[in-house]
Amino acid sequence: MLIAQIIVYAAFVYLAIGFLFSIYFSFFAVKKFDESAKEAGFFFRVIIFFGVVAFWVLLAIRMFGKKGQPNEITAHRKAAEGN
Repeated sequence: MLIAQIIVYAAFVYLAIGFLFSIYFSFFAVKKFDESAKEAGFFFRVIIFFGVVAFWVLLAIRMFGKKGQPNEITAHRKAAEGN
């Protein structure tokens, strides 16, 4: 019973932190995080809200890591660059 309570409390803490982070991220920080999200409207932010709650740890690491957007390397980009 004690292990089950610890798991439930840990899940609650994880989701509570994710909820608070999601409010900040979805409505304020997403503009700095992704260039294409600058022009997105209110409903876009509502849609991503629950995904941010679930994956807040990964987004926080990427957001506070100062790495910016990852460079996508595809065959099309390699051909366009002549590599």
